[in-house]
Amino acid sequence: MPSYFIGPFLAFSGYFIVVSALAYIPSHIAGKKGYNVVLWWFYGWAFFLIAFVHALTLPPKYGADYEYQKSAPPGQSPANELKNYKELLDTGAITQEEFEKKKKDLLGL
Repeated sequence: MPSYFIGPFLAFSGYFIVVSALAYIPSHIAGKKGYNVVLWWFYGWAFFLIAFVHALTLPPKYGADYEYQKSAPPGQSPANELKNYKELLDTGAITQEEFEKKKKDLLGL
């Protein structure tokens, strides 16, 4: 490769690396809100500032409380939680009223 190509090549490759890394920021924000990360990465790569502001103002895809509605960790199904509360009731750590309230919450009644 002739020497007069090396400077522009290095400049372009550096630009490509920086833009590719910056494109991750809006894609990560949008991904946390339930949107397609790959599409948002391309959007951020092409129009970083616009995509960044857009991702910040974007509403969550699954409703306003999406972060709080995530499923329980493995092994913490409502049945297991109810069993744990029943054990607390049997040991006297909680009252019957507290148990009934938690049971209604867990079963969605």
